[in-house]
Amino acid sequence: SKYYQLFRLIDAQIPIPQTCITNSYYELKNFISEVGKVVFKPLTGGYYCREVNHSVLDFLRDTPSEPIIFQEYIKGLDIRVYLLNGEVISSHILENDKDYLDYRQNPNFSTSEYQYTPVNLPDHVIKFCANAANILGLHFTGIDLKMDEKGDYYLIECNSMPVYMDAEMKLKAPITDKIIDALENAKSQCILLQKPTLYLNPTED
Repeated sequence: SKYYQLFRLIDAQIPIPQTCITNSYYELKNFISEVGKVVFKPLTGGYYCREVNHSVLDFLRDTPSEPIIFQEYIKGLDIRVYLLNGEVISSHILENDKDYLDYRQNPNFSTSEYQYTPVNLPDHVIKFCANAANILGLHFTGIDLKMDEKGDYYLIECNSMPVYMDAEMKLKAPITDKIIDALENAKSQCILLQKPTLYLNPTED
């Protein structure tokens, strides 16, 4: 779950935006006063990240709801990192020229017009990405990062079933080949256990 993921990442001191998970209007008001602009997303599902505004505050004040993830807004570049067994196999900046709050809201995202720009990540960022994947038990993951205007990196989310085909084709990144190689290597290391002999009692007359 996203709650469990955030708990583990915060506990491991992975750099993530300041976070508050609550369904309390008053807790959210206090959080906004501390961090400024705040965005939110549900604890379950993959709905777009959205900005907290007056209508959201009014809803929380007037309507009981399940807890919601609220986070400090990080202005900057959206970066996707594909990691396999602790190794970066592709990393790129996601097109967001109009500064959409969630890059998936870009009309080009679901078309052939969407663009990616390869990027080399600093060693310390690769290290905390690999650490996050290991903590969450993810052999393969698509990690969403934000790099702010000061050059600091924040981990937004680790996706356990990331979509990658469009980026792979446009960047000619060998993501599928790397996954196949990893599966073949894992298969070769498996110990095949002999099937136990099945003994049947003779049928009585």
